[in-house]
Amino acid sequence: MKKVLFVCIHNSARSQMAEAFMNRLGAGRYLAE
Repeated sequence: MKKVLFVCIHNSARSQMAEAFMNRLGAGRYLAE
């Protein structure tokens, strides 16, 4: 399983949404943090 880290400086909601999408679409293949 590959790990992906999303970092956002100005708008924290973007990184949270990106994390949720990656965890949902890449279930079992990727782990977003």
